[in-house]
Amino acid sequence: MSTITVRMNKDEQEVFETYAKLRGVPLSTIMKQTLEEKIEDEFDV
Repeated sequence: MSTITVRMNKDEQEVFETYAKLRGVPLSTIMKQTLEEKIEDEFDV
């Protein structure tokens, strides 16, 4: 498994981490799901 680094400012980090906690899933899962949905929407997979 590989690792990807995403740079964000403190405000972005707080918003993203809060959202992940509210959903009860790791931030990495939220980011992967969101990217997958974006790709599916764009390509109508």
